[in-house]
Amino acid sequence: MKNMKLYCLIILSALTMISCSSNPNSTLNHSLDEVAKNKAENSIVEDKLTVVDGTFIDKNYGAGDKDIVIFSTNDTFSAYNENLGYASIKYYVDHFDKNENFVTLVDTGNFTIGNAVAEKSKGKSSIDIMNAMGYDLVVPGSRDFDYGLDTFFENMEALDAEVVCCNIYDIKKETLSFVPYVIYRYDDTNIAFIGVTSPEALFLERNKDVFFDENDEQQLYFFENEDGSALYEQIQGCVDAAKKEGADKVPFSLTEIPVKFFNNNLA
Repeated sequence: MKNMKLYCLIILSALTMISCSSNPNSTLNHSLDEVAKNKAENSIVEDKLTVVDGTFIDKNYGAGDKDIVIFSTNDTFSAYNENLGYASIKYYVDHFDKNENFVTLVDTGNFTIGNAVAEKSKGKSSIDIMNAMGYDLVVPGSRDFDYGLDTFFENMEALDAEVVCCNIYDIKKETLSFVPYVIYRYDDTNIAFIGVTSPEALFLERNKDVFFDENDEQQLYFFENEDGSALYEQIQGCVDAAKKEGADKVPFSLTEIPVKFFNNNLA
């Protein structure tokens, strides 16, 4: 392997200091037991999962003695000009010229809501800006569902970036909604990015009309269960599959997953 270095610059809530992360005291609309019962009644059983389907995208960045630079943003909440701002992030991304380095820009969720402009356009203004920024991949956040499922999927489809998530499962279609992981090939180094969306989106009062239809049947499954084992096994399944496909390194593109969804399953 050449003299290559890997840098991961994680810009946490870089655009705004507003705290919109999951609140353990938030009102839950459906308990885990209720969701489990709903799954059973709709024949969503654990033996269908883990779901990976061998789907991945191999992004070939070409050859060269370059460093790998990964920029990661999350919880931007459409704060276009606040604090660091998108323009500043774009400046830093461009500073690490793609001719001199392997540069990848990712976002891990909650980017379509947060201000009047975004909410007026139902997130489309944020999508336009992110496309102009040149994001390579994104992971949906729990708040990106706020406008409803139809708008959520329209926004994800409008992104130029690849949408990556291993734990949004369409119950009726019996398939994952997005590619679970992406492998980027940087010369002779293969790095896998696995997207994970917080299951807590399913339980919050603000989403009570989003994930359940008029018959109170669940539309999406986030691999949620009481001890977090379903989500843990799904992520591990993707790690194993990515390594089998040739990934040398497996960073995680995670959103605001509460610890309670894992309990003691993750060391």
